[in-house]
Amino acid sequence: MLSHWMIKLLNIIFVFSMGMVALWLFHQSLVSDRVRRSSPSKRAELFLRVSRDNAPFLKIPLEKSHYLIGRGPECDILLKGMGIPLKVGELYLQDDHYIFRNFHDYSVTVNNTPIANEEKHILSGNEICLYNYKITISEQVAYLLTSQNRPASSPYSRVFSRIFS
Repeated sequence: MLSHWMIKLLNIIFVFSMGMVALWLFHQSLVSDRVRRSSPSKRAELFLRVSRDNAPFLKIPLEKSHYLIGRGPECDILLKGMGIPLKVGELYLQDDHYIFRNFHDYSVTVNNTPIANEEKHILSGNEICLYNYKITISEQVAYLLTSQNRPASSPYSRVFSRIFS
């Protein structure tokens, strides 16, 4: 007959082994849903990153063709602070390029070059400085899952995706 301590030891071994099986299944479900980077389908998305006093403030995907920037309620990119006009400028799409138009004097710079009441072509990576805000257009590559680059999923991946989602 097994002693009390032997039963406890067998129980601990059983629980540990079941935990290891669960972790292995979880790992396999994550590995099977991972996108292979060898032949991904890529799509570049443009984002508008706004920082205030060098701290991240806002990140907007560029989906519209026109953005109004300022403090006013009708603005798409709302800037907070005293001294900021209701409408500082606008960012709009023209011939597959974004253009920034400043509505005021030399309080706005693009790549440290002051612009006053004029338009400026904005490329990915350019910095628009408005008072204590910096606006940057940046590209982020999104990897798409297609039938060619997605591996066959394990039978447990659907179970774990329901549990952990």
